[in-house]
Amino acid sequence: MSENTSSLTEFALPEQIAEQYPQFPEPRLRWWLRERKRNGLDQHVRKLGKQLYVHVPGFTRWVDSHAA
Repeated sequence: MSENTSSLTEFALPEQIAEQYPQFPEPRLRWWLRERKRNGLDQHVRKLGKQLYVHVPGFTRWVDSHAA
């Protein structure tokens, strides 16, 4: 499924990602989200009001692209 037709179930709040994937603590996720325009994560984030929603498959690809 392309990101333009993403299912709503593919989006999660940062705290949900931190809970599901403890290797990514919430403070680290929040820092990445604050810097999303510089680090390329912005294409996988939607902002509705003040809340940020992360496209989990896109976030996974982003993490994979930054593997050492």
